[in-house]
Amino acid sequence: MNNIFSYHRFLLMLRKDAADLRAQFIKILLISFGIGLVIFFLTNYSAGISGGKEFEIVRFVIVVLVVVCNMLFAPFILYKRFNHRTIGVSNFMLPASQLEKWLSMFFYCLMVTPLLSIAALTLADLCLLPFYPLAGTSLWFLSDITAHSSVHIPSTHIFLYMLVYQALFFFCNIWFQNSKVQKTFGVLIIVSVAGALFSGMLSGLFPMSDVSGLLKIVGNAEDAQIATTMISGIYGTSGTWPIISLFLTVFTFLGIWYAGFLKWKEQEL
Repeated sequence: MNNIFSYHRFLLMLRKDAADLRAQFIKILLISFGIGLVIFFLTNYSAGISGGKEFEIVRFVIVVLVVVCNMLFAPFILYKRFNHRTIGVSNFMLPASQLEKWLSMFFYCLMVTPLLSIAALTLADLCLLPFYPLAGTSLWFLSDITAHSSVHIPSTHIFLYMLVYQALFFFCNIWFQNSKVQKTFGVLIIVSVAGALFSGMLSGLFPMSDVSGLLKIVGNAEDAQIATTMISGIYGTSGTWPIISLFLTVFTFLGIWYAGFLKWKEQEL
């Protein structure tokens, strides 16, 4: 089938996937709800006994971790067998283009799954709200730590890095046909080692980025300050480099998604 997009076929594809994935969605909801129910209660109960205020931080971290983990592993949970040699044949025989099938998978993994996780965790928090020992406890998204997290945490960069890993998991689910989780973790180890080696190489190539190293080289603080200003102007440590890093991160996950789509098209019958 030609790679043509039709809104009508795409909506039909979304409806079919929603019906087929109902059991997996219920599983995600129940697991997220159970994790929130148990950990929220135990953490708040411990904080109530000790008189501490760590509960809001722990609760926020748990919400973020559960949502991120569900989003990362959503391709394996929802579409693990889509390219199976026998089970996956029915998927490729559907009267929809590869683009429409890929966008449907993208929609449910990247958008629906995180929303379901947040809804389940919020429901668990709401059910426990009357029983929290700490006085004045509110829902997790109304707490002070959530309101000020955007100030203290570079949320944009964290979100973009999360998209990079999600794109990698997405790609591995499309590329591999069996033992997907194990092979994906193998790819993560290789990527992590390569990234560490690359960072070490950059540190070796540009040792003068450290002011203490400059002091040893130039001999006095005034000259070191001049050299630091020159390096900042060249590498843009104050403004240019973060922008370059931002664009590189965006291009990375967009490139991985596109590579996954190209691999998806290769599997068309």
